[in-house]
This record gives sequence, C-alpha cells and structure tokens, in this order.
Amino acid sequence: MRRVRHVPACFAGPYLWWGVRPAASLYGGGARKVRHQSDISLGRAGLIMLPRFSGRAFLAPMAGVSDPALRLMCRRMGAALVVTEFTSVHSIVAKGRELARRGMAIREFLEYSDEERPLSVQLFGSDLEALAEAARTVEPYFDMIDYNMGCPAPHITSQMAGGALLQEADLTRQIFQTLTGSVRVPVTLKIRSGVTPSDRYLFLDIARIAEDEGVEMITLHPRTVSQGYSGRADWDLIRMLKERSGVPIVGNGDVSAPEDAKAMLDETGCDYVMVGRGAMGNPFLFEQINDYLDTGRYTAYTLEDRLDAFFEYLGLASGYRIRFANIKGQAMRFTKGLRNGSAARLAISNTRDIDHLVDVMTNWKKGVPLPPAARPAAGPCAQDARTGGVCEREGALGRTPSRAVLNMC
Repeated sequence: MRRVRHVPACFAGPYLWWGVRPAASLYGGGARKVRHQSDISLGRAGLIMLPRFSGRAFLAPMAGVSDPALRLMCRRMGAALVVTEFTSVHSIVAKGRELARRGMAIREFLEYSDEERPLSVQLFGSDLEALAEAARTVEPYFDMIDYNMGCPAPHITSQMAGGALLQEADLTRQIFQTLTGSVRVPVTLKIRSGVTPSDRYLFLDIARIAEDEGVEMITLHPRTVSQGYSGRADWDLIRMLKERSGVPIVGNGDVSAPEDAKAMLDETGCDYVMVGRGAMGNPFLFEQINDYLDTGRYTAYTLEDRLDAFFEYLGLASGYRIRFANIKGQAMRFTKGLRNGSAARLAISNTRDIDHLVDVMTNWKKGVPLPPAARPAAGPCAQDARTGGVCEREGALGRTPSRAVLNMC
C-alpha cells in the first residue's frame, strides 16, 4: 500500500497529520498497492509526502518554453511549483548512460537550479523498462516525477505516449505501477479529458487507476486530444474529478489572468491551478495570482517592465545551454501584445546570435525604428533529444507548425 499525505501551503510546519488520506481509494476501489516497499521513502506512519507548496499557482511543463531560465523567473515571481520540459524516457536512459561513463550526472542534460525547488521533472514514453530506468536516473535530482498523458502532438501520440495512452487502461496501470514501484519521490500525473469528444470522460477511469496505483496528484487539462488548444477548456470536468478524487487536483486550461485563476478555484474546487500559455512571456502572472487570491488586488506591469523582464531572462539564460532558437522564441513571447510587437518579432526572427538579439531588443526599448527585414528561410533541421528527435526549424517563429503544438505539452 502506497499511502500519501498532502501538505497544504498554509501549514507552518513540515507535516500535517490530520490530512492523511485513507488507504482505500475514494473511488470505491481497494487499498492501493506499493511495489518494492523497501524502495519507497516513507515518513513517519509510513506515508509518502508531496512537497509543501508556497502557493496555489504552478507553471506548466511546455516544450521549448519552460527552460531553466524561465522556470527560475517564474519561481522568483511566486510560482509554487515549476516543471521541466517534458522529456522522452529513452533520451534520459541514453544520456544517463553516456554521462555516467564520463563521470557526470543527468543534470548536465536536464539543467536546473536548486533555487527552483520544489522542482518536478516530466517524463513521457510507454516502454516500461526504459521508464523504470529513466525514473531511477532522475530521482536523486528532482523532488517529484510527473508523467505526461496529455500531449496531443502526433509525433508523441504515434509513439503510444502522451494523450494516446488515455485509451489504454491496462498499459497505463502498468506504467503507474512501474513508476511508483521504482522511485522514492512522489509521482504525479498530467492528463487530458479524453481523445475525442465521444470519449471525453476517459479521464475518470485513468484517474481512478492512477490513484489506486499510488499517483499522488493529478493535473487535468479538460480538453480532448483531438481538440488540441481550440475552443474552451471544460472546467466542469475538473470539478467532476475533484468531487471523485482523494488526491490533490490541479486545474489547467485557459488561465491567463489572476481573475481566471480565482474563478477556476472557486468553480471547480480544485486545490491548485497550473498556468501554461498565460505565463509565456509573462512571469509576472504568478505574483499577480498570489496577490489577487490574498487581497483581491494586483499590480499591473508596463511595457518597460516586460522588456526589462526579457533582459533578466537573457541574463539567467547565459548560465545554461539553451538553444538560440528557443531564446528567440522567448523574445517573441515577451513582445506579444506590445506596441509594434509584430515588427519587433520580425526583426527578432532574423537575428543570428545573442549580441544581435540584444541590439534589436535594446533599440526597440529605446524606440529606435527597426530596419525592414525579410522573413528568413527555414534553417536546417535540428533534432531535440528531449522530445525523442522531433524536428525543429529556425523560421520566423523559431519552430515548425508541428513544434508549436509541442510547446504546449
């Protein structure tokens, strides 16, 4: 039996004893099982604990977006939890073995700062042997392991990963058993509601299985895989999951302002909110959410603030091996919605190195007219090891259209 204690942010100490969840599933199932009891790190009374979060707003894992520099900015601005970009278990296994032969650790591949803690790493992939090895490889370095069952990108679903797994109940049970039986840190899950509108309630079965097998927190993005990011997220499904669940529930989808975060919490009863697209180029959102939840008010940030934030991001990014194409993408996101932002993004797309990018952003901040620029041709295909070799081209948006879908996973 893998028992879980959830420790709310409001509790001043490290433990909360009255918050212990009973062993039997609140879905009506039997006691949840523990694989390899000696491999599970247990607190007093045989309980596994989630970290104590400082707030109720989390940063979502987003490929090509939630790099270590942006995560650190969001953490400093009040994100209670940040999650790495989702990463293929096969990539972690291969890189882990390669680095081990050179006497190096996996954090050379999955870069992070200890200032980000509590820090979660998100994995995807359904090869059970690789999954177990990948989980054990990252375990010493991260506070939690999150499993992706929501990505709608065809490159991912074709690997029997991401959202495709929502239709594979038996395999997902084996996946959760493998994860919870292989590591001593909390295992969490991020899912979509279903694959198509006709099976949009698949999440209920998957959540029940996850809870039975020891998954300790579930994030629901209430759109189907086929829906992608179109239409509105159906927050009623988050409420439905919360009413049936015995683990903390994180709501995700269409939170782009502090008012949205409060509305989601109030309407669904979820424990936390996870912010994805709303935080792109806008790390201030976490401070605003926290202030709004506490006081009903928040600070508005200016154009100058947004540009200053980008230069702060650049300073942090210099400490990591972040691809220049991704840095350009971040620059574009920081300029979205700002005056003359489209001209700036066109100029950004033509930059070829950091110095050139700094010149463009500095001149734009000073109000210097940007030179006319032609849309650049796509560069050579460079493969991203984290996503299992998905092709990324440096074009006007720093990625191919298919990559744009991955950026939300």
